[in-house]
Amino acid sequence: MIHLQKCDRCRSEVSTTTMSMLNTDTICLQCKDTERRREDYDAAVAKDLRQYADRLRGLGMDKQADTIDERASVLDPLNKLANPN
Repeated sequence: MIHLQKCDRCRSEVSTTTMSMLNTDTICLQCKDTERRREDYDAAVAKDLRQYADRLRGLGMDKQADTIDERASVLDPLNKLANPN
């Protein structure tokens, strides 16, 4: 038996969901595709990566954190979410 879940955005019943990068919604893959096309998607991913890098630094994993920060800079070189102007 397949367990169906509701997408928080479109309310469709689906068997596969994922987390949104923009908020705490659990969304279907179709909504995820739509989300990926948003102008602010890369900035949201970069913000998440920077937060992960900070956690790595807290564990003494500076080299790994630097690698993650480099990836974030490629996605959002102007750091739009930290500097919205």
